[in-house]
Amino acid sequence: MSFYVSDVLRNLIENNNNPQKKKNSKIPFSVTPQQLADYVFDDNPITVTEITKKLNSLIDTEEMKGIKTTSITNWLIKINMLEYFADENGKNHKIPTEDGIQLGITTQERLGMYGSYKVVLYDSNVQQFILDNIDTIAYYNTQKK
Repeated sequence: MSFYVSDVLRNLIENNNNPQKKKNSKIPFSVTPQQLADYVFDDNPITVTEITKKLNSLIDTEEMKGIKTTSITNWLIKINMLEYFADENGKNHKIPTEDGIQLGITTQERLGMYGSYKVVLYDSNVQQFILDNIDTIAYYNTQKK
């Protein structure tokens, strides 16, 4: 009996001190309507990274996996709101389709340390569209690349 108890305690200690086990034991992303009601919309268009941060701030990320930006953008590509565009160097970038532009997805030229680049921005209408479809997007969050 004491061997059993010591084995259980040892496993418990190992699992609690193993960050990889903690990460893998998190439940998949989900959010309740009550949590979504706490989402604060921006008056100005924001990036998908900012949307992801806002969504993840609504959940307990210690217990649950956060939503990934790629889950949102992959879903937007699948429903034809975003598409890939190859630049002059052959590098793929995401840009809004005509449907995406009508929904409220825009691009903006910005200047970074490596020169100018285009950033995709999402207005409050698109943010609401993402929230309305968060359960479908959460499914993409569980898929492997």
